[in-house]
Amino acid sequence: MHIENDMKKLQNPFRRARQRASLTQEKAVEQLEFSLRSLQAYESGDTMPPFDRAVQMSRVYQCDLYELAQLPSPKERAMYLYEPVRIHSIRPQKPILYGLAVREIVAGCATSFTVVPNLSSDQELVRRLAAQCTREQTDPEHLPEVLRAALPKLEQLT
Repeated sequence: MHIENDMKKLQNPFRRARQRASLTQEKAVEQLEFSLRSLQAYESGDTMPPFDRAVQMSRVYQCDLYELAQLPSPKERAMYLYEPVRIHSIRPQKPILYGLAVREIVAGCATSFTVVPNLSSDQELVRRLAAQCTREQTDPEHLPEVLRAALPKLEQLT
């Protein structure tokens, strides 16, 4: 059992990338700005980091995002990061609405940024939608279909 856990730790891409960057866990979390406990969970394989944290690690460790995701590294292949954003209205009587920010990342660098505004007043719904789209790597070209399925009242908001 211990040998199996040790092998799992040695094969962990997050640990390997940090060690190649010559950083201790303590030094890494200073730059990553999340807890030591979270980093240890990622490196032990107990938890997968959210996509935005993996992007952060690739920047700090100066490694390819595909390496951290243990994927082949075709330089032309894009990855997508979806994040909920709060949309502020210039009219105070309007309700607060949330939208999606979409970042396209190619070869570890953000190449484009788009905001899809005013999707819902339900912040948690938009947060879950962003997490799902990031996890499934939804191509932005297919986002309208995903939004129509997830937000049936979308037509009423526009």
